[in-house]
Amino acid sequence: MILFTTDTDYWQSNGFKLDFQNVVAFFKLGRSDMHIYISNKSVRPNGTRKAWYDLYASNSSKLRPMLLGIHGQEDSTLRDLTLRYLPQYYYFNVNASNVVFADMHIEGTSTSKNFAENHDGVDTYCSKDRTIQDWNVNNGDDCVSFKPNSTNFLLQNRYYNGSHGTSVGPLRQYKGETDIVSGIYVYSNRCPTRPTACVPRCCQAWRPR
Repeated sequence: MILFTTDTDYWQSNGFKLDFQNVVAFFKLGRSDMHIYISNKSVRPNGTRKAWYDLYASNSSKLRPMLLGIHGQEDSTLRDLTLRYLPQYYYFNVNASNVVFADMHIEGTSTSKNFAENHDGVDTYCSKDRTIQDWNVNNGDDCVSFKPNSTNFLLQNRYYNGSHGTSVGPLRQYKGETDIVSGIYVYSNRCPTRPTACVPRCCQAWRPR
């Protein structure tokens, strides 16, 4: 098991910063032609959930790292990963293209009195030509969330429980920015806690203050 420290103060200044909504990450990957997998199923990144869920409940301005920030990655695969109890998103993709995510198992439930907030499986931003397939997700938020300028995605063979499903947004959050989400194909997905396995939602349109 890969167990992350519960020193929440350390990660406020030492997480890898990404380009959207104050997102920080435990790990950051880029470059091209990378192929990542874990063959030993006992190796499971674990985010030590309770410390982070309680921190966010007491102070929502604190930064909570997500597991893996993918920035500028091309022509790559990530597969056969089992992930547990991260503080926030599991994956965040920025300026990535032609990347396959396959055979992922994500567990994002809480043992604290405080709920696990913002536990998306993967969020995408300014990314294109992606495949997300063969996922098993048990969380309380989005399985996949398409942030602005996400295009040409295939989502197939996913099972997710307790999730919003597949979400779009927020769009038009920042004044003067053009936000596009297009070419999203969703096939063979199951979500027993929702009437449909795909629940697109656009929200939070910008308004003058």
